[in-house]
Amino acid sequence: MAITSGFWDSFNGDRMYSAEAFGQLFEGLISDGIAQSEGNALAYDVSQAGTAVGAPKIGVKSGKAWFNNHYIRNDATTYITLDNPQSLYSGTVDPQNSYYAKALIYMYIDTTKSGGTIANTYENVTTSTTGRICGLGVSYVPSVTTSYDDIRNPTATGSTGIYTYPLYLIQYNDSEQQLAEGNILRDYRGTSSCPWIQLLIEGEVGNALNTYY
Repeated sequence: MAITSGFWDSFNGDRMYSAEAFGQLFEGLISDGIAQSEGNALAYDVSQAGTAVGAPKIGVKSGKAWFNNHYIRNDATTYITLDNPQSLYSGTVDPQNSYYAKALIYMYIDTTKSGGTIANTYENVTTSTTGRICGLGVSYVPSVTTSYDDIRNPTATGSTGIYTYPLYLIQYNDSEQQLAEGNILRDYRGTSSCPWIQLLIEGEVGNALNTYY
């Protein structure tokens, strides 16, 4: 255990504060989560078609989030082109079956200095990160079954110092070029996996934070 304090003027470089130290100022003021009143609260957008059949687009609308003493802000809709389910397979597949896939759209906060990995537990696929960055990612689980119920849900688990937060779970097939509401199986925003920001204080300071977040 140790006592820390700040902030103090630097004298000959003896006071070097980190981004984490600055972020700790907000501990006890707001909780981790998505700012429900900021922009479009990172809602999904299915209004744009992909450039090819089987590779639809999913949009993440504007919004802001605060996790692990770091913020991520999206100031305009960001579109992600999903992989064609056929490209997610290896080996021979019965051509009479349709190709389906589930995709998990997630946010990640990488607090490491040199990066790490985000793993999909079911498919043993890892994605490398670069360190000191926030971003959006996609994790897939494919299936050749004609039953939606047989496809497992993808996961996204970061290595030490990398945190992941699910946004939406999507299911689509190789004949779709544009998603619809029915393709969104689950919206995780506002759940325990990806909650809304909660103000932890009241009064004038709380009102000011509520205006900002």
